[in-house]
Amino acid sequence: MRDLADESPSAIATERSRVATQGWGAQLLASQSPSGKWGDGPNWDLITLYSLVALMDLGLDPASNQAAR
Repeated sequence: MRDLADESPSAIATERSRVATQGWGAQLLASQSPSGKWGDGPNWDLITLYSLVALMDLGLDPASNQAAR
């Protein structure tokens, strides 16, 4: 996302919307359980935290349906 620093807001929004449907962001979202967690066992909360941080770093739009889920 930092490569888009000088782009228009619409170009940035377009790229952010792609995070949920393409590439690593889409793969990470696809591995989320129906309950909204990533992973099972005693450390599911840390795995979920790290997954959410990764999605944030990838640029997932916080207003998207995927982020709300």
